[in-house]
Amino acid sequence: MNTIRFSRLHLMLLVTLGFGTTISRADDAAITRRLNDVCSIITGAPVMYESIFTAQFLKQVPPAKLSMLVQQLTAETGPCTGMRIVERRSAYQVAAEATTKNGFSIPVLLTIEAQAPYLIAGLFLRPPVKAVATLDSLGKNFA
Repeated sequence: MNTIRFSRLHLMLLVTLGFGTTISRADDAAITRRLNDVCSIITGAPVMYESIFTAQFLKQVPPAKLSMLVQQLTAETGPCTGMRIVERRSAYQVAAEATTKNGFSIPVLLTIEAQAPYLIAGLFLRPPVKAVATLDSLGKNFA
């Protein structure tokens, strides 16, 4: 009797843990996909904003305004060359960093919806920071 209870409990625990892992991987894939979308936008690639952002986001920041802001940003930084997660704040929000062709890092805060198609509900691009490789190059930046 106790063995049967233990086996059922063990099976439920395995199913629950396995399901949680699957959801986490799905969330990771959705976050990664949306970070790649943001990198494409920073690169200047043509995108369908309605397939990436929620309607509420686009009401606040229309595609034309978003394009203009990104053009101003990339005039200095160059196009996005990569994206990495710096901190996972929740299942659907990450602090990330975009790297650019001209050696800049752009801090990004990304929030996606909790359900498919995991549209971007929040995007905050902080001012770019120039990456410095050595102390000599740091001195040149201040000269």
